[in-house]
Amino acid sequence: MEDTEHGNAGMQVRYFDVPQELDDFFRSFVLLDVSIPDGEVISDLMLPLWGNLSWRDRTNINIRYQSGETINAGLTGLIGPHDHAVQAIVGPVRQWTAVLKPGAWARCIDAPARSYTNRIAPIIDDSAFSAFHGLDRTLFSGEPDDDAEFERIKDVLMPLANLPPRKIENWVGKIMAAVSDGDITRVSTLADSLGISRRTLERICDDVFGLPPKTLLLRQRFLRSVGHHMIKSDRPWIDSLDQSYHDQAQFVREFRRIMGVTPSELARMDRPLQSPFLIENVRAWQEIEERSDQRAS
Repeated sequence: MEDTEHGNAGMQVRYFDVPQELDDFFRSFVLLDVSIPDGEVISDLMLPLWGNLSWRDRTNINIRYQSGETINAGLTGLIGPHDHAVQAIVGPVRQWTAVLKPGAWARCIDAPARSYTNRIAPIIDDSAFSAFHGLDRTLFSGEPDDDAEFERIKDVLMPLANLPPRKIENWVGKIMAAVSDGDITRVSTLADSLGISRRTLERICDDVFGLPPKTLLLRQRFLRSVGHHMIKSDRPWIDSLDQSYHDQAQFVREFRRIMGVTPSELARMDRPLQSPFLIENVRAWQEIEERSDQRAS
């Protein structure tokens, strides 16, 4: 995927290609630059991801959970794997984000993903993230410079490619492919398709994905439906639902549980932060759709 940039008044989002050596660990590198007046904020609901690491020049980002609890994200830290959306409340800030893949939890982070599920956590003093330490001191030195800052990120992160592989990595791609198969809807079927016991599957999912297998299957079918709708947004939701949903009512209940709102409520909301991310996700889903079409033909 080529470097791309999106923006509107007071906000710019720029995506940077992941070096090939780091492709197993990161989905993308994202620069968010918000230049609104002090005291003003923009906010949006963010889809659940495998987790991301971020570095900021100011402590102007807060994360609000559906319970109402609000946590300041600090200058640098982790948003762990989530099974539900959170609200980002953002003031003026310059932020770099490394969007994680499960492979990063398998090789680069010395702690199970489950330890950080549904958590916002600092990483400066956390030895599990020692491979990422140092950027907090060097990233924002001097005047803002997109390309120079990205070079500093690569300087710190490229050694990750030289870390010795771990045995658990062999399961990442296999499990990802299996949970992406809409025909697999039960944990027992998932374990059988992989040729491992349910207990072993649960342990691997805890370590690498941060979610139990049942939640992983439910979350992935939800994201498949959202992805299909992003590609074909002119069609009603019912045309985008994953085949494992019994009906639209079941999907709406699950949507509310994950997002905290219904699909129609979300459609009426302003999406200043998520819209650029959705554009990139549409591109990714289009690539998936094209590959699926090619296999079908």
